[in-house]
Amino acid sequence: MPQSTKPFATMTAQVKGDGATTVFTFDLLTSPVGLQIAGLSSSGDIPFLLTATNLPSGVDSPFSQDGQTPTVDFGLTHQFVKFTVPVAIPDGQANYFQCSLYF
Repeated sequence: MPQSTKPFATMTAQVKGDGATTVFTFDLLTSPVGLQIAGLSSSGDIPFLLTATNLPSGVDSPFSQDGQTPTVDFGLTHQFVKFTVPVAIPDGQANYFQCSLYF
């Protein structure tokens, strides 16, 4: 659901594989995810707080560090971002996911 005309942030979330899990869900209000406002350099992060009143309206451009092509969507509410990969991440292997969040 690309929404390129709306402001967005890049979300980054890290996981450690268990050899079985293919779906990873992150709660934007409580999970330790990194958010960076688009267009700023990595040294120009602006911290901002997501609350139930300013959750993203769209999610797009999923990326997985291990080279898999993940799908990304919202859970029941836009508070949850869910990444699904075709093959489980091997047990003990670190991986990170990224996506764009549109507001």
